Parts: sequence; C-alpha cells; structure tokens
Amino acid sequence: AAYFLDKTPRYHLIVDELIQMFPNCKIILLWRNPLAIAASMIETWGRGKWNLHWFNIDLYKGPENLINLYETNRKNILTLKFEDFVSNSDKYSRKLFEYLKLEKTSAALDQFSKVNLDGRMGDSTGIKQYSSVSDESLNKWKKTLANPVRKIWARRYLEWLGDERLLVMGYNKDELISELNAEPLSMKRMLSDITRIGYSPIYKYHHQRNF
Repeated sequence: AAYFLDKTPRYHLIVDELIQMFPNCKIILLWRNPLAIAASMIETWGRGKWNLHWFNIDLYKGPENLINLYETNRKNILTLKFEDFVSNSDKYSRKLFEYLKLEKTSAALDQFSKVNLDGRMGDSTGIKQYSSVSDESLNKWKKTLANPVRKIWARRYLEWLGDERLLVMGYNKDELISELNAEPLSMKRMLSDITRIGYSPIYKYHHQRNF
C-alpha cells in the first residue's frame, strides 16, 4: 500500500512530533464550522446532553494547534472545508486525489460505508446514517444549539476564536452569529444544561489533576 491513513482528532496535540517522525507525510486539514463541531460532540458523545467540558482541550487547544500547523507548513498541507466537500464532493474529491497522486474511483465516495472498522472510540454516527457523501448534516447544528444557554456559549466561543482564526479556517464570525441568531429559540434541555455547566468546573479540576 502507498498510504496508511489515520484520522485521529487529538493528533493536534502532537502534530510537531508527527511531522518529525514522518517528514514526507501528506497532511490534510479538514476545517469545519466550529459550532457544528460542538453540536456534533453533544449529539454523538452526549446523546444530546451538554458535555462540552469533556472536550475543552479540543475546542480550545485544537484550533490553536491546527492553525499553528497550517501557518508553519502551508506548502505541504492541503486544506478542505467540510461544507464545501459534502456540497460538491466530485470537485473536492478530485482535488484530494490529485494531492495524494491516486486515481479517483466512484467506489471511494459511494462505498465507504461498507468498510468495517471496529475501533471502540470511532465516530459511528455518520457511517450509520449515510451510505454516501451527504450534505444533510450541514444545518443540524442550529437545532442542537438553539436553547438560550447554548446560544450564549456559542457566541462566547466565536468571540474567543476571533475573526483572525476563523478567517484562516475559512469562516466569517458575523455570518455564523447571524445564522445562530436566526434559529428560533428552544427551551429543550435548558435546565439540564445549567446543571451540567455548573458541574463542569469540578470535572475540569479533577481531569487536570489526573491528566
């Protein structure tokens, strides 16, 4: 095989070491709307309940580490936006295959769901819902983040990311805030969220002590 492919989000913690170990590796950065990432964490790992304190290191250190990686290795990195890829998979998969110097086949996009990977930490949500590349997930984040507590968190998170980081990733802060504000308010899980957010400092304290 010409390539061994590994997609592990927390590799953002050791990107420098990975580049030292594999100086000729092909790096692909797949950016995604950060609010959609947060919503996916809630739905996939929290079953709809607030759990973002579990992913504090990914939500905050992740963007910093990946942007630093991009800024220092631009010539050797292919960047793609998730939203572009699922909206026009033919165009962007061609770009991806050209970068990897591989022959593009229809099976790569239409039959990936038939590949069975049994790792217990994998994200099996999308593989179960979609049999091919789909753009159905693009707006799901809005409903997940629709209650007042989650909207406040989302606005603060975008402010923390800031215009400069978001532009590197290919997003506009004001546009994301407008999309968030346009979603009708929902009271779903609000009380549960308040309780869980209140617990999060305790979780962070014990997690950091034991890390």
